[in-house]
Amino acid sequence: MGRTLGLELHNFIEGIKTHNQSYSKQAYSKARMKLRHEGYISLNDILLEEYYQRDYRTYKGHRLLGVDGSKIELPHGDLIEQEFGKINHDSSAINGAKAIVVYDLLNELLIDSELSKYNVSERAIALEQFERIKVSGKQMKDIVIADRGFPSLEVFVKLMELGYDFLIRYTGQQFLKETLPLVESSESELEIEISLTEGYARQNNLAIKKLLEEGAPEKIKLRIVKIELSDGKSEYLITSLLSRDEHKIDDFNYLYNLRWNEEVFFNFQKNVVEIEKFSGKTVESIKQDYYSRIFVGSLHALIIEDAQAEIDTEISRDEKLKYSQYKINKTMSFGLLRGSLEELITAKNWHKKYNELVTKIKKHKVPVRNGRTFERLKKGNLKYPNNVRRAI
Repeated sequence: MGRTLGLELHNFIEGIKTHNQSYSKQAYSKARMKLRHEGYISLNDILLEEYYQRDYRTYKGHRLLGVDGSKIELPHGDLIEQEFGKINHDSSAINGAKAIVVYDLLNELLIDSELSKYNVSERAIALEQFERIKVSGKQMKDIVIADRGFPSLEVFVKLMELGYDFLIRYTGQQFLKETLPLVESSESELEIEISLTEGYARQNNLAIKKLLEEGAPEKIKLRIVKIELSDGKSEYLITSLLSRDEHKIDDFNYLYNLRWNEEVFFNFQKNVVEIEKFSGKTVESIKQDYYSRIFVGSLHALIIEDAQAEIDTEISRDEKLKYSQYKINKTMSFGLLRGSLEELITAKNWHKKYNELVTKIKKHKVPVRNGRTFERLKKGNLKYPNNVRRAI
């Protein structure tokens, strides 16, 4: 929902042609509690299962999975606070949760999302998610790509135990002692061996002890890479991909930069889908809103992909176009999906309605202008900025 509950109910009843009936907001709120948010998670899983039965984009046969966390602001309420916690602890503190998202960076699809307590360990939740992906049979030949909040010896060992490769950014000096030689040298990469039992801290780390008891090897080999940025600074990456012939330094720079796709996803979820705009004040209604929008977001991503494929084909045949690349306007396409969602889900001829929506959406394309840079000017914040308009 994007508008008031009363208006949404009115428009819904008008849309399904039952003019002789009406429902109060109280009746709606009571009825929705008969639904379970897990249903939306199952629908999203079915959508993903069918999607990966067709051709999808990979990097050298690998699926690329980004993982990251995002703050989610929640409505006021004691029960919501008990379930998720607060963002801070002063007198003006508001309720908040942490959304940990595993995202297919090349195909731009959400694989798994966990709406957790705000102060939860992102690493711990992420490891649970990757284990769930494996146990449920959704694991493929995956490379996990993560930012500086995720590197730890426990994460490396657990991912390798689960059968995942990884590429994770770290800070350089403030990390494992085995990585220091690369920081202090002029070399751009180094293969290291790390002992899980060497040193007091590792010997007394309960998580590492548990992994060793479960059969983890006492030593692991990793590769660390130093990438020089355009501003003269260095970026450090640590990976389980040891083959220098198959995975070169330039490949790592390309792979890590793909993380930006997940940042774009978070921005779209918050500012277009308005995932923090909740329609209820109970824990279950919060989860219903969140996971239903995740499902609709996946459906939107599939429609975008099909529409984009048709646009690419048409552009390749038209030499008169001003630009060589065009992409779908995602804000406009989401607005069109939002207006057609009920009809799309209930249509007897689903494929016909779906194809009609793809045809509508592909009309709204914008040119891709590569290499543009502009000086960033700070301006005062407007309550209604004219370059950010609601889609729903």
